[in-house]
Amino acid sequence: MENKDSIYSREKNVFRFKRMSLDIYGVKAGAVEKKHYHGGLEIVYVIDGWCKTHQRGRFYFYKKGQEHEVINDSDQELTVMCLTIPPESRENTHFV
Repeated sequence: MENKDSIYSREKNVFRFKRMSLDIYGVKAGAVEKKHYHGGLEIVYVIDGWCKTHQRGRFYFYKKGQEHEVINDSDQELTVMCLTIPPESRENTHFV
């Protein structure tokens, strides 16, 4: 069941190991993921879509503590793959 309050239309964990995780997200059209940073490295690859902050076929590298956000100002879903070191978690993601 889809969470209507979530910015994601879907979330899929590909793998989760002790030191890293790989997840695929569908960011809803018009959604904004607020500014945040991670306690480690995040590498994002845009599988499909084009918006103000992310473009299809591009990689985005975010260092530990580097603030970033997703602004999907398009009318289509944005599909991204995120490799997070250490693994994605509530403890690893800090919203500003």
